[in-house]
Amino acid sequence: GMPWMLPNKPVRPLRRPHKTTVTTIMVIMIMARFPIMHLPCNGSFMENLKYSRMSIGAICFLTCFFVAAAYNLGTMLISSLDDQNWLRGTIYFVGIFGALFQTWYNDLGFSSRYTVLDHVHRLIWGLKFLAVAGSIMFITPISLLADPHSFETLGFIAFVLLEALISMGLSMEVYFRA
Repeated sequence: GMPWMLPNKPVRPLRRPHKTTVTTIMVIMIMARFPIMHLPCNGSFMENLKYSRMSIGAICFLTCFFVAAAYNLGTMLISSLDDQNWLRGTIYFVGIFGALFQTWYNDLGFSSRYTVLDHVHRLIWGLKFLAVAGSIMFITPISLLADPHSFETLGFIAFVLLEALISMGLSMEVYFRA
């Protein structure tokens, strides 16, 4: 007989497992190999510092979004230097700068305290900065922001609201689960 067969037992052909069983096994193997979702780790752990060092380039790249926001805010402020739009331009500047500063401050506070190591949180951070990029895209000259028929103000508010909701979700996750 064959060396891998046990004597005195008939050999049964293997049945093919059901598709859902194979899919479940593959998902479990992938989840065991790669961390899909974990809680944010405290950034002070020494073993997590290697991940923090790797993300410095990403942090510098994401800071460029706020540099672009400063450029767009300057363009918006310069467009409101005439006699009839200076007050409106100043109010818009303070409001937009305040919203973007709060976004930057929340990101800085979260990143300095916690290290994100899993794929779900990295995807969430990517969505968060897509929202920041979208809001920056809608910072335009005051003539478009003040126009009631323009989509610029609504687009800015929608993207800032999306980013604020994502930040609030991350903060609630840390508060209730970590």
